Amino acid sequence: MTKTLFNLLRWTSLIGIFMLMQSCASTPDSRPKALIDAEYYQQQGTNAFYNDEYSLAADQFTRALKLYQSIDDHTGMLESHINLIETSIAIGNLKSARQQLVSLNGLPGLTDRADLADLADTGSNVNYRDRVILLRVKLLFNEQKYSDAISELQPILPEFNQNDQLLKNNPHNLNILSSMARFSVHTHSTESTIWLKRLELAINQKKGPTDRYQALLLRLQASHKQYKGDFESSKKYINRALTIYRRLAYRRGIAASLQQLANLEVQQQHFEQADNLLQRALNIHLWTLNKKATIKVLEELIKVNNILGNDQAAEEYSEQLNKLN
Repeated sequence: MTKTLFNLLRWTSLIGIFMLMQSCASTPDSRPKALIDAEYYQQQGTNAFYNDEYSLAADQFTRALKLYQSIDDHTGMLESHINLIETSIAIGNLKSARQQLVSLNGLPGLTDRADLADLADTGSNVNYRDRVILLRVKLLFNEQKYSDAISELQPILPEFNQNDQLLKNNPHNLNILSSMARFSVHTHSTESTIWLKRLELAINQKKGPTDRYQALLLRLQASHKQYKGDFESSKKYINRALTIYRRLAYRRGIAASLQQLANLEVQQQHFEQADNLLQRALNIHLWTLNKKATIKVLEELIKVNNILGNDQAAEEYSEQLNKLN
């Protein structure tokens, strides 16, 4: 009798828990439809962005922006603008990115960096001020305004201990650190070795996925070795990065690595190898609709094929280039 009663109570409890779960699962979202739809478009845009579907991402972020504008949601508008800027930079549309940055100044209450700092924590611990600064930095870097980019980045650089380790190793600081390491290598700074060491230490200490950062570090180390004339080591680093990017199916990373390898081959006058690598990079840029990168690769292909005496190929690439200009 006692055992029967115990089993009855147990099953009654389980049924009660199940019904409660069902009730919670079926509870409709009581928020306004505009907010629900805007968040949906933001998420769809984010998914498209990480799948390298930049045209779709821009469309979804624009839809979200319009919805947030329709309800005067400043934080939602800021987030949408930031996502659109990221997307524009990803496909090399620097004019659009610049216009989006200017649009941020028109948001009520967001007329300067002090106002942006007020949105440093909106419940999701998103530091919008630093995110906007990093976008400015990325844009300046892509516009080849390197001194301005570094000056913009300096005020938000994270702190390090005496062993060059990040005092606060979080995704935000790692993002800033990777940008500084990139700039130091690209400008052949005398401090590039220090920044590469700091980035490597931060990646090794970070918990969670670090594949993209690992690949970036390898590419930066490759550039550093190439500048020093160590072509063999440089090629090994790039190929390791390329292996990571291929495993992730990260198109931008694959294309960038192929172009880096091509540049290395050109420097060694291995023009046929460079031609093959550039053609493969071109296919990726055409898929992602990155006009700026496509133009750059076509220009390199024209030079390489002229050197090789492939007049017809050079002419065909020139025709493609003329359609883009």
